[in-house]
Amino acid sequence: MKVVQTFAEAMVLVFLVMLLFLHKIRCTIIPAIVAPVALLGTFTVCY
Repeated sequence: MKVVQTFAEAMVLVFLVMLLFLHKIRCTIIPAIVAPVALLGTFTVCY
């Protein structure tokens, strides 16, 4: 459960940093969705 919590916290921080640099919520949502999907795909291929 700790891994899931840490993963969620990391995604929130990534979202906030992207929002800080992009200044638009609409431009931030797409990378925020793609980042966890890419990580899950990577772990799926590894195992």
